[in-house]
Amino acid sequence: MKKLSRIIIQLLPVLVVIIVTVIVAVIGYSNIMEWEEDQCWSVLQNAADDVNEQIQIRLEDNGNFLKMTAGSILDGNVLQDDQKLASKLKEVQDSTIFTRIDVLYPDGSALSTDGTRVQTELSFDEIAARGDHMSRRRTDPKNGIDVVGYAVPVEDEDGIQAMLIGIMECKQLSDLFQVKVYNEDTMVCIVDQRDGSLVMDNRHEKLGNIDDINEHKFLKGYEDVDAEKEIMNGQTGRTAFESGVNNEDSYMYYIPSENFPWEVLVIQQENVIFSSLYMMRRAMLRIGGIGLLMLIGYLLISIHKTNQLLNNQKETEHQLQISMTLNACVKELSTYSDIDQAIDHLLQIVNAYFDGDRTYLFENDYDRQITQNTYEYVAEGVTKEIDHLQNVPLSYIQFWIDMFQKQGTFYISDRDKEVKPGSGTYEALEAQNIRSLIAVPLMEEGRIQGFLGVDNPGKNYNDLSLLTSIEFYISDSLYRKAEQEKLRRMSFCDEPTGIYNRNKFEEVLQHYKENLIRDVGVAYFDLNGLKETNDRYGHKAGDRLIKKVTECIDFVFPKQAYRVGGDEFVVIQSGIQEKEFYELIQKTSSLLGKGQASTACGALWSEDSKNIEGQIHDAEKLMYEDKRKYHEAKRLRQLQNAKK
Repeated sequence: MKKLSRIIIQLLPVLVVIIVTVIVAVIGYSNIMEWEEDQCWSVLQNAADDVNEQIQIRLEDNGNFLKMTAGSILDGNVLQDDQKLASKLKEVQDSTIFTRIDVLYPDGSALSTDGTRVQTELSFDEIAARGDHMSRRRTDPKNGIDVVGYAVPVEDEDGIQAMLIGIMECKQLSDLFQVKVYNEDTMVCIVDQRDGSLVMDNRHEKLGNIDDINEHKFLKGYEDVDAEKEIMNGQTGRTAFESGVNNEDSYMYYIPSENFPWEVLVIQQENVIFSSLYMMRRAMLRIGGIGLLMLIGYLLISIHKTNQLLNNQKETEHQLQISMTLNACVKELSTYSDIDQAIDHLLQIVNAYFDGDRTYLFENDYDRQITQNTYEYVAEGVTKEIDHLQNVPLSYIQFWIDMFQKQGTFYISDRDKEVKPGSGTYEALEAQNIRSLIAVPLMEEGRIQGFLGVDNPGKNYNDLSLLTSIEFYISDSLYRKAEQEKLRRMSFCDEPTGIYNRNKFEEVLQHYKENLIRDVGVAYFDLNGLKETNDRYGHKAGDRLIKKVTECIDFVFPKQAYRVGGDEFVVIQSGIQEKEFYELIQKTSSLLGKGQASTACGALWSEDSKNIEGQIHDAEKLMYEDKRKYHEAKRLRQLQNAKK
């Protein structure tokens, strides 16, 4: 009984630590899951917005092509000449996304791009009454394939003479966009709000109906969401349900299309969204299982072999140290909002555990085929190496990568005995005074994204369990850092045009003010006639005009243009000679003229940026002078036309 009591007393601290660890882990896991779900909705929303925008742009551009074609075929009696018209339609088809282009006549007959003219069951009056529109999904009688049609009227002063219909196969609508989240493994559907039919489904061949959503089991918290009703009413929303195909839980975000009676649905499976979280859970269970087995083993051995109690106590203390160190590492990553600061503190904790000279992180860039030392902690008196370990070719660490793939870890207990003298690895280790080291890979979706290492460990060098346990948390933190950086970059982007916004302009301006930068050219652009365009043709036409001006400026000055107002743009270009700068300004004006866009422009070049604000102000004054001349010339033309 005394032995048992002694064992229980000895086990009590371990039990307390385990219980506290479990509680902390459960609370942390719950908080992280809530955060991950919020991130999921943000990612799906951005993806839905992006898909919707891409579809709008592609369809609108091709619709405009149809409208121009509708106007052109009235000239020269082309509409009445089937051979000429078919040839014209074939030319247009080759320049658009349409599978073919049909002309529907008032008598119900239709001419296709292949030159055949057949009688259809389509009602010309009903189709013509809707004007420009996207048709509902139907089965094409020519090939039995599900299609939709973009219809525009062929109209003159006598009314609508025919309808021009661009036919698109539903299964090919996925070519209109790209999904850049979750490794592009994301389901996208388009629902017709008029009848609930699926116009496009990039994951399934068979197109169904939104009514099918009611057959799914909705997840907790989403039972009261009437997704079908909201989708049919053109609302924005989100829901989560159990898939009827593979029983996987799925998350869905939906938004209405701006110009078409469609709803865009973006769907992703839970196991993809929470993949990193599931990895953490598996790691926690693995660590917990190991701890539990060790505790049981220790208890059994202590009961039967009291003479081994001391050794078992030491082992328990060691595992307790690992657990406490792991808790400290996790706390660092979860406490600090600054991920860089958290990782720096974590490396210090790990280095103390191993009593090493240096603890570090390397991150691989497979696009550039390099690896870089991104984080480092060195003990007192040890030389930093991080500045010398940037842009290292991946081929230099191929030996490391091979060892990670074979063993899951990289361990050198004695450089002189285990590494071939004269090899590249030996020379690199010797140059950094590395006699021994331990390292584990940082994995993401089965790929080695980098590694965590300790040079010259003075203790615990035979135990890699701490490194393998925290590897996941570091990988997850680096992923969150990358996502935060992505969001930061998005805050600098003007969504309508794709160039930098005023936030980025202010940041760059501050950089120019704080640093003396040589050879700086500044240009201030203001769009002429935007109000007239908006009043005459509508704001969408005005938006297209702004987009056209943006594309011209960005083509000549890539990544150097900023939208600082509704129709105002500023260019700041450094490291450019005066002659070259003004030549680029002239090139920009030429491009704008070819694009039938007019801007007022003021441009100034300076030898340095010491008076950058004054330079921008003077360029703006020159722009207003240019705009004054534009309006005077316009007014003069109007007076001359009035006299005629």
